Amino acid sequence: MLESQRGNCGEGAWQCVDKECIPTSSLCNGKIDCSDGADEALAQCYEECKENQFQCGNGICISKDQVCDNIIDCPMDGADELQKVCEYVDRYKPSNSYRPCNEGPKAIVKIIGNLFSESSTYHIANGIKYVFPNEPVRFSCPIYRTLVGLEWNVCMLNGTWHHDFPKCLSPPELSAYKAELNRTNLSTNKSG
Repeated sequence: MLESQRGNCGEGAWQCVDKECIPTSSLCNGKIDCSDGADEALAQCYEECKENQFQCGNGICISKDQVCDNIIDCPMDGADELQKVCEYVDRYKPSNSYRPCNEGPKAIVKIIGNLFSESSTYHIANGIKYVFPNEPVRFSCPIYRTLVGLEWNVCMLNGTWHHDFPKCLSPPELSAYKAELNRTNLSTNKSG
């Protein structure tokens, strides 16, 4: 593990790509803490595995006894239960729970334009851009729209996004969104 990336964070903390600070104890713990998933990435978590171990996609090692036992032990990508890994194991029951995450409904992408930033790594099939579980992606909007939500997101094992999916709002939509936020904040402050 590369626990040395302290950046501007204090003692016992680690700096994510987007300058967030997380405790070093959160590194490679099977839970995404950085909005871009850097704390669980291969570059961060890679370790040398022993002969009796299996290496998960994010670099951590688990016992070979845990591979193809129909229980996900690689917390980020479920690599120990992937069909390609287990197809010749008799006791293995294929799971269809590993799903990619796509850029959004085709109709929305057609209207708004690309959401996955060109600086992200993604895959394309039938004109739809997608990422596999544990792959981070950066979102961006066309210049005439504003991104509302987090710029980074990570695909989870079941094909859902770790954070809420961001939106690309036009100037009128952004004004309406801000007005609604102000109304919500005012009513929350009055009732509190």
